[in-house]
Amino acid sequence: KVLVDIFSGDELISDALNLSLEYDDSIYTVVSKMINPDDVGKVDIGSSNHFGGGEEDNAPEEGVEKVNNIINNFNLEEYIGSKKDVKEIFLKRITEMRERLSDKPDRLKAWAKGGAIEGFVKKVFSNFDECRFFMGSSYGEDCDKESMPVVAFWVDEEKHTGETFHIFKDCVREA
Repeated sequence: KVLVDIFSGDELISDALNLSLEYDDSIYTVVSKMINPDDVGKVDIGSSNHFGGGEEDNAPEEGVEKVNNIINNFNLEEYIGSKKDVKEIFLKRITEMRERLSDKPDRLKAWAKGGAIEGFVKKVFSNFDECRFFMGSSYGEDCDKESMPVVAFWVDEEKHTGETFHIFKDCVREA
């Protein structure tokens, strides 16, 4: 299933990726990876060269510019703004989410003061310079639809192949 932003309608992520829930099941996280853009859509069925593909070569291709799989596959647009600008977007969206979830006390708890969302946002702003922020694909078009920002930062540079992307669970729905 594909998850779309409830504010913009843009596709943000798919459960085909290895999604997990963190922060009291309030934020989807997924580790990205750098890929060859020419390999998008190719499926490795694990047969090596059994179907005439020649010798297997797992070495990185020299001279090929790699792209982030999540940014590339979901056409995310990086939001470049000051800490103040990003904070304004978060405050606006958090206020809207509290209103939207007013009839769902189990979900509203995460968005309340002192809740899981506030804890995550505080962590983001305390490490602001290590974070990148993204909007859905319609951001930057004529209508400039702002989604809830998708936050990306490195969690474990030695273990992971790319930044970990963080998507607010209550801000997406199934397409």
